[in-house]
Order: sequence, then structure tokens, then C-alpha cells
Amino acid sequence: MTDSDEDRRELLRRIGAQRASIDAFLRQVRPRSVRLANISIVSSAAAAVFTAGPR
Repeated sequence: MTDSDEDRRELLRRIGAQRASIDAFLRQVRPRSVRLANISIVSSAAAAVFTAGPR
């Protein structure tokens, strides 16, 4: 095996580790993102209701 083959394997290992790290981060952050989106939708609807007010 040549040095370039070993270097490629090491690079692929590092890329795989980085992708796994990113996937773990996204799994952790995704629920918060969904919750914030839902809060934003509900808040916008409430603001529209309160802005219109009774006639």
C-alpha cells in the first residue's frame, strides 16, 4: 500500500467522522428549530387576530 492510499483512507475516515458529528448536531438542534417555527406561526396568527380586533 502506498502513502497516497493511506492518506486517502485517513481523509475518508476524517470525512466520515465529521459527517457523523454534523448529523449528531442536527439531530440535537432539529426539535428546537421545529418548536421555534411553530411558535412563530402561532404568534403571527395571534398578532393578526389582535390587530384586527372587534368592530
